[in-house]
Amino acid sequence: MKPIDRTYEFTVDARRDEVFALLSDARNLDLLTPPWFAFEIVSADAGRMDEGVEIEYRLRWRLMRFTWRSRVFGWRPLESFAYEQVDGPFRSFVHEHFFEDAPAGGTRVVDRVVYRPPGAALADRLLVAPDLDRIFSFREEKVSQVLERPIRESVRLVAVAD
Repeated sequence: MKPIDRTYEFTVDARRDEVFALLSDARNLDLLTPPWFAFEIVSADAGRMDEGVEIEYRLRWRLMRFTWRSRVFGWRPLESFAYEQVDGPFRSFVHEHFFEDAPAGGTRVVDRVVYRPPGAALADRLLVAPDLDRIFSFREEKVSQVLERPIRESVRLVAVAD
């Protein structure tokens, strides 16, 4: 199965440094992850973000509990960073974050997730994709709540990666 490429974009009426600080601090992953995932950070260095830092956490997806470990790469403060699954349930999983000043003010956040799901395409269509959509919708709402600023625009794009 080819990788699936899902992009989630939103614009929030907040400064880029505020948005980056919230989304780049791994200690906030629990806050930004829906409660039905029973998310728990395990690694001691979870708050320190930099190139090569690994973060380990436990979570529940549907009826399965598992440990997931990610490595940070592409660390460019106020611009971008990414997590790559080192150990977890997916065949591969990369989550890239991009931050830019929005033309009408505020910050545009782009999250690109490229992954190969466990199981076949049907598992993605019925389970993984709907859950990713729910996760990113939840996250947008939390960003708006925590920063006490509205989300102005929200876009979702899906493609099959080459």
